[in-house]
Amino acid sequence: MKSGIYVITNKVNGKVYIGQSKQLNQRYSGHLRRIKKGNHHNDVLQKSFYKYGFDNFEFSILEEVLDEGLLNDREKYWIDFYGGINSEKVYNLKDPLLNEHSDYVRKKISKANSGSNNPNYGNKWTEEMKQELSNSRKGVTLEERIGKEKADLVKEKMRQSQTGRVHPEEVKEKIRQHNIGENNPAYGMGDRQRGEKNPMFGKPAPNRKAILKLDKDGNFIKEYDFITQVADDGYHPGNVCGVLNGRQKTSGGFIWKYKEENQ
Repeated sequence: MKSGIYVITNKVNGKVYIGQSKQLNQRYSGHLRRIKKGNHHNDVLQKSFYKYGFDNFEFSILEEVLDEGLLNDREKYWIDFYGGINSEKVYNLKDPLLNEHSDYVRKKISKANSGSNNPNYGNKWTEEMKQELSNSRKGVTLEERIGKEKADLVKEKMRQSQTGRVHPEEVKEKIRQHNIGENNPAYGMGDRQRGEKNPMFGKPAPNRKAILKLDKDGNFIKEYDFITQVADDGYHPGNVCGVLNGRQKTSGGFIWKYKEENQ
């Protein structure tokens, strides 16, 4: 038996269903059998067969796949080739690799589980339940929870949803008012970190590097134990850091280098 990727094409509108099988020669008959019984897993495809008629669909093999472990990859390739699971030209309702449903299925599930249909309708989270959920997710990255590929997809969707977004002035003011005075989560905590109260007081950072100040001819002028000390002489640490990282040539009319690189 041949294994590989097949396509069922609606000859009227050109819409396609992409599938995989380890027995390509028998796969189409299996689809037809379930559609006739009215229990096919893809209700959109089933309704189309009833609407357009069985004679207006054809089955063909797109490619044979010898390595069965690549079937999901090749099925996704062809689904994306025809436009993806949210395309009007594709019957598929689920991504075979990401295990992600199409917008059509999501809306259907959302409607079926909204309001009183939701098994959690009327239930409220107790503080103990909220804390338990919080503790279970602490220290666990999004990649660890749902996998890197899905995490990258989620991050990209979040990025796109926020790109170009600008808060109206009234919203900015509400946010500002919400975080001033005692509403600020850091209110009254500043004194706890000052001087000897700071847990890092007297403990140099392990990655701290000495900084050299040079004139434009490369002559040594002064050494600083760490970058924030340049502020004592009126130089901006951020600009000095720009020179150290190669983003700009000078800052304040001087060249800045890490001591270890100048030795």
